[in-house]
Amino acid sequence: MSGIAGDVSAGARKLGIANRRVLFGFFFLLALVPRLWVLQIALHQDRPVYRYQDSSGYLEAGESLSLGKGYRGREGRPLFWWPPGYPLFLAATFLIGIASPAHPGGALFFQILLASMVVGMSSLIALELGGPSSAWLAGSLMAIEPSSLAFAGTLLSETLFTFLLVLAVVTWVRWWKRPGWGQLVFFACLVGTLPLVRPMALYLWIPLALLIGFLGPVRPRRGWGAPLLFAVVALAPVTAWTIRNYAYLRVPVFAAVSQFNEALFARSVEDLAGVPRPAAATRQPWQEGYGRENRLSFAQVMKDRNEYFLRVMEGHPLLAAERGALTGLGILGVPDDRLPNLLLQEAPQSPERGVIGRLKWLAGLGGIGALLVFGMSVCIAGFLALPILALRCRSWERSRQALLALVAVLVLYHLLVGSTTMYQGDRFRVPIVPLLAVALACVLAGRAPRNGEALT
Repeated sequence: MSGIAGDVSAGARKLGIANRRVLFGFFFLLALVPRLWVLQIALHQDRPVYRYQDSSGYLEAGESLSLGKGYRGREGRPLFWWPPGYPLFLAATFLIGIASPAHPGGALFFQILLASMVVGMSSLIALELGGPSSAWLAGSLMAIEPSSLAFAGTLLSETLFTFLLVLAVVTWVRWWKRPGWGQLVFFACLVGTLPLVRPMALYLWIPLALLIGFLGPVRPRRGWGAPLLFAVVALAPVTAWTIRNYAYLRVPVFAAVSQFNEALFARSVEDLAGVPRPAAATRQPWQEGYGRENRLSFAQVMKDRNEYFLRVMEGHPLLAAERGALTGLGILGVPDDRLPNLLLQEAPQSPERGVIGRLKWLAGLGGIGALLVFGMSVCIAGFLALPILALRCRSWERSRQALLALVAVLVLYHLLVGSTTMYQGDRFRVPIVPLLAVALACVLAGRAPRNGEALT
């Protein structure tokens, strides 16, 4: 009888694995179709709509890497503004010949594949957290989610960053199912790679190390060995890149863009406080190119921007909190024009400030506007779903509680860090949308997974 039971159990496991592969493959293909459609339209526009904000800088750095010149700009100077993760991705596509700086369509196609895999992985995470109904709903929501559709076809780092982030969540689930040092090290490597793609993840290792210490699958009797190993591995790429920058600049800076964003946020807080802008002839710390007129050293520019940020935060802490909260709400619920820019032949007017102005803008977009409203609804409702799941999770097994805690930590961390950046709310939304879609699906259709349905 025990042999028969073992055969049945093994058969159930195989069936569960097959079902998960079908689930992933179905949503991968379902997501691939609309993303390829958007890319096809974007590539045939009269203007290069697939380039946006930082795209030119990424292409320059990727070209330099692909030519073996190192991480440098066109003038041959070492780059410090962004970390090298996304330019390395572009350089790889240039080296294998599917794309070039002048014709980056092949790199965008690879991004489409990564974005479609994110949709498939989102369904697997929802399967683990809420069961089959949640998996089907989460995958369906993500298949047509407008931020994912738009940024998958844009030369920016969001798609690569989101892929690595969601893959880290899947790795966390697998670590819980098969506790071992190998899965932990791989999880730490993914977390350590994230800052190299977007510096916003620079301090993500701190809450995750604490989470591993309190809710990791390693037994408490082993102490804090697991979080310590995680921290060492996750910090290795950050440390190496900071040392590289210090060797050139004699300043231990990871990415110069971070200090610029902080200064820009501080100026926004001063605007909220009614502090008049100085009528100075030279650029100020919150402006690009600050220090060029006075020929300040890089170290002095970083020092001035950091001191300016700290001074404003100390002088206006409540207004800083208000400004951050408003920016966080904007990340979740303010429509952006990225998708309309990709799909429409003529660039649509940017949404006006204020609720009425934005509603008029959305109404003028027709079906695209309805899709943007759908995306904002997923974000806001998904965020509100997190406390509901927190109330429900008391009766869950520890692995599902830990997964929910991981999802909540990632969402809150990204909203907190993103709330200090004043001009890229649409981009900061992209990495957390899959997690918000999973949370929403689990509230609307979730139940405890049965045996054989959970992710292995």
